[in-house]
Amino acid sequence: MCAAYWRDGFGKDEVLQRIRPVATGAFLNNPHKGIVTFQRFAGDPLMPYLFGSRAAGQKGVWVAPVGAEEMEAEGAQYFPGSSMGVVDNRFPPSRVAYCRWAWRLLEPEKGRIRFDLIDRALDTSAARGQTMQLRLQPFIGPQLYECPEWYWQTGARLDPAASRAYRTPDHNDPLYVRHWGDIIRALGERYDGDERLESFDLSYGGGCGEGGGNCTVQTAHALAEIYMDVFRRTPLLTQLGTEGCLHASARTDGRVGWRADCFGDVHTENSGSCRPVGLEPHAGYVSASSRSLRSYAGLADSPGLTGERLERALLV
Repeated sequence: MCAAYWRDGFGKDEVLQRIRPVATGAFLNNPHKGIVTFQRFAGDPLMPYLFGSRAAGQKGVWVAPVGAEEMEAEGAQYFPGSSMGVVDNRFPPSRVAYCRWAWRLLEPEKGRIRFDLIDRALDTSAARGQTMQLRLQPFIGPQLYECPEWYWQTGARLDPAASRAYRTPDHNDPLYVRHWGDIIRALGERYDGDERLESFDLSYGGGCGEGGGNCTVQTAHALAEIYMDVFRRTPLLTQLGTEGCLHASARTDGRVGWRADCFGDVHTENSGSCRPVGLEPHAGYVSASSRSLRSYAGLADSPGLTGERLERALLV
């Protein structure tokens, strides 16, 4: 006896059929949207000291995915063993992982790029049912997580207006544009279009790759163009409030979206037509309840991102 065919319930001459899905109150864990895991993967334990580590010299979580110290000491990235059984009911499940690396960890020597670290992270995220967002950070803070030592040995200039607490590069130095551009091109050539990669942050200057540092308008545009030249299939995310965002968001082919550092930190600068969108919870706003999102969504005045759309984008 043949199994029932889905059209058996309709007349043979019917062209249009109306199908009503069964109503459900369950969370729909759709791909490419929702809450992301930061420097972790689905099923990993939460980081208990996120903001404490930031206060302690911005080491640890801000530098690389879990195991940064092990990576530094042993020269190999460490990820926790599969722990898909770890569930925290305070947060919805996640289909996207967000991983960042400091430049000096991914390129300890000029031209020797640790693709193996990114490859393993991509494999891990895929095994956990996630796609992965990725950012390369030019520098983060003092001492170990400045720009690579080999970069300074090229005679690269310091930002003359920056604090001397640690070495901050002059982003307008041709050496910076050259060497930062080299590693971005290498990453684009290897990973553009990789189905495991959700998006790539268009970061080009400043601490953690945010803000643009001391880039002039011309430098910001030139660095943004490097990303857009090599990432032609993988979506790019720019940071609102930067010259690079203003330049890149003029592209309307759907490859360039934006991100912001708080649910409430949403501006309108050419952002209405940009996709995808990424929002980073501010300290104290980690809970992603529907009620809290509605309160933040009231501040979202982008014409393309109404309060209703913000909530739906994060929770559906």
